[in-house]
Amino acid sequence: MSKVLIEIVSDVMCPWCWVGKRNLEKALEISGRSLSDVQIEWKPFMLRPTIPEEGMEKAPDVPENPRVGRHLKQAGENVGINFTGKTDRTPNTLKAHALLKYAFDQTVNTNDSNIQHRLAEVLFRMYFTDGKFVGSDAVLGDAAEEVGLDRNKALKYLNDDNVLQEVRLEAKRNAAKGVSGVPTFYFNGVPAFSGAQPPSSFLPYLQQ
Repeated sequence: MSKVLIEIVSDVMCPWCWVGKRNLEKALEISGRSLSDVQIEWKPFMLRPTIPEEGMEKAPDVPENPRVGRHLKQAGENVGINFTGKTDRTPNTLKAHALLKYAFDQTVNTNDSNIQHRLAEVLFRMYFTDGKFVGSDAVLGDAAEEVGLDRNKALKYLNDDNVLQEVRLEAKRNAAKGVSGVPTFYFNGVPAFSGAQPPSSFLPYLQQ
């Protein structure tokens, strides 16, 4: 089987993107492929681009209006995710996307083709389970360190205005290409489907 390029257009604040990631990994396991058999690249999409850099306060997490609904909670549990609803602020995810871009750019330097994919997992976990505000430099620096990136170099990169503008424009281009919901998956450059589809939806693309 030839190596498959998998591009995932997503947003760090999208819970279904994390579920979709886990379903993809399950499909890889079922298909007999490992992460080394595919090239995964995370692409930016901003669900709420107008949120200020300091974020936006969330409504209180109360039984009559829970931050994590029953359907999402169950979907998470099915794939080993604990959605807690702990985060009190909705982030602007521009810098998180810049960090993901930095991680991808470091693939060659670190000789680690999965570093961006592992970073995506860390960012999802920090936001949805640990309740951390992934719009802050401190948290993003911690995420960078957790996957083995140089903290200072990563923070310098994601505070570069030219980088942020480039990421902002890429997110807009992805929206202009017709991406309206995330996650959206591309296989070898061809759009396949959107949403947190079950592992079975991935298998035809992985068995090429």
